[in-house]
Amino acid sequence: MKSSEFRPAKTNERLLKLIAEKTGGEYFDSLSSSPGLSFGEAGETTLYFPLWPWMAIFAMILYILDIYLRKANVFGVTDRASVTGGEAQGDEIYLQLAQKFSNMAEEHSLKGDVSEAKRYYLRAKAFFMKAQASKEANLMWERYKRFEGR
Repeated sequence: MKSSEFRPAKTNERLLKLIAEKTGGEYFDSLSSSPGLSFGEAGETTLYFPLWPWMAIFAMILYILDIYLRKANVFGVTDRASVTGGEAQGDEIYLQLAQKFSNMAEEHSLKGDVSEAKRYYLRAKAFFMKAQASKEANLMWERYKRFEGR
């Protein structure tokens, strides 16, 4: 059994005539009998197409252009150190941060706060590694492992 919305419906001509009468309009039996109504020329169609493929292609072209310009050194920047003022300055910042985290780890270790001490030892190790101070990084790792059994 079909639902009522799928059954072919008949036009309620009586209701349409009543509406036309009450509103001052006219009722027409079919479209061909309605004078002055125009529905455009046959075959006239407006096409819509999605823009996202074109935008994606444009973004990909810009991305590839960016990579090319960086590799071709168009902007004259050879490495990150020349922009930041030298590698020595960057290493110094990493060493300072590593030392600060190491001190914080020692403070938490003395307080007995094992989880915080471990966390700061790992941070100190990471910054010592960034500063290419492997001896100090290994020392932080040994101090971190000291808490593993607890």
